[in-house]
Amino acid sequence: MIETSPQSIHSVVTEVLVSITGAGEIASAPDLEIRKLGLLDSLGVVNLIVALCERLGVDISPAELEETDVATPRAIEGFVQRKLGK
Repeated sequence: MIETSPQSIHSVVTEVLVSITGAGEIASAPDLEIRKLGLLDSLGVVNLIVALCERLGVDISPAELEETDVATPRAIEGFVQRKLGK
């Protein structure tokens, strides 16, 4: 069974974003505007979706993501929690 508590979601989102962007500051800045700063481009979003699907078992279609859903690490966590019904 995949752990999908809010704390686990936070950890996975943080790990994946740091891995994709190379920006370690994400770990301590949940409201960092990763899209506006150019840290997460469209390919990065695709990689994020794949990693979240694999690590959390959440089914995400790129078409359902709004820009605001991937604007910050906290926004991504909220989106995943909504998708998982948390």
